[in-house]
Amino acid sequence: MMAFEIEATEVPRVKLPVDPSSPVTIASASGGISSVNVLEAIYPGLALEPTDGRAMIFTTNIRVQLQMPATRVAPLFVAGGGAGNVRRVVDITVPVLQLPPGVTIPIRPITQHVTTSATDLALRIGGGVDVRLAAHVAISADLRYFRLFSERDLNMRQFGAGVRYRF
Repeated sequence: MMAFEIEATEVPRVKLPVDPSSPVTIASASGGISSVNVLEAIYPGLALEPTDGRAMIFTTNIRVQLQMPATRVAPLFVAGGGAGNVRRVVDITVPVLQLPPGVTIPIRPITQHVTTSATDLALRIGGGVDVRLAAHVAISADLRYFRLFSERDLNMRQFGAGVRYRF
């Protein structure tokens, strides 16, 4: 048996790590290429702290269920693709400027909330089992894995259980 599914998954809390030391590649006019960390070069001691985030994934899936003739248990396989949106909030803190010894100016570090959002390709694969309780009623359990391809790939797993009624 084959079925077509439309699925929406929301992950309300995602804290993705921020890597401030990732280098930026710069090509010079003389043809040389160098890798530098622009943020650390401009602001030594800069702090990036992920504070919040969420992921929303929409996929269309094909569900293949193998019907066993004499048993109530039916294994299933799910695969599909769609789009996912990841939003994250990062606090960027710029430290106080380094002053010569003996010079004091009451300046606090500057903290700014920055929100970024990206929508990219999402792929899903998984499997599970349906256990038939009656002619039209079954309970199901499955494990699904999805991957969101973005500037920083995101891998998640989802466990689901439910009751299914067939007409």
